Amino acid sequence: MAIEPAPWVADAAALRRSYAGDPVGFVQRGFRASYWRRGGEVGPDWASDLLELAAAGDDAVATWTKARPTPADFTVFDVERWQGAPPRRMILLMLDCLLGDALFERDIPAEHLSQYRGTVNETLVLEVPPIRVEKTLYRAADLPETARLRAAAAEVTRWLQEHGRLLPA
Repeated sequence: MAIEPAPWVADAAALRRSYAGDPVGFVQRGFRASYWRRGGEVGPDWASDLLELAAAGDDAVATWTKARPTPADFTVFDVERWQGAPPRRMILLMLDCLLGDALFERDIPAEHLSQYRGTVNETLVLEVPPIRVEKTLYRAADLPETARLRAAAAEVTRWLQEHGRLLPA
């Protein structure tokens, strides 16, 4: 039985074509994107990393919210928020992973799974008003489909820790 494509697949394809035709112009026209990876075994291995990107004109900003359970009590979390303006090449790489790899258009088996306790899930969002596309992948610890996106997000978060600023709690 074939699964019907989500109604927003056409919107995602339109965004991909717009990006492919003029990546720098796409960024300058403005967008918001996020990559949220969270989950793991309850306890010290649980993690939440939310990377948000926003751009308009020549300005782009990245915000990384990192949450980890405290060693003393796994129900209490230490949260850090880092923010900065990463180099344009990093913004373009993140967009290339989201749009160039057609993650919103492809049918990825992990989006049809159920969420289980102790698993890692990933949510991808891209918004260029009035279009907003979103996809959640379940049990996504080492999905090959998002390997390039994970690597790009790790590069941005490293840059934020080295060059960005830690926001007050």
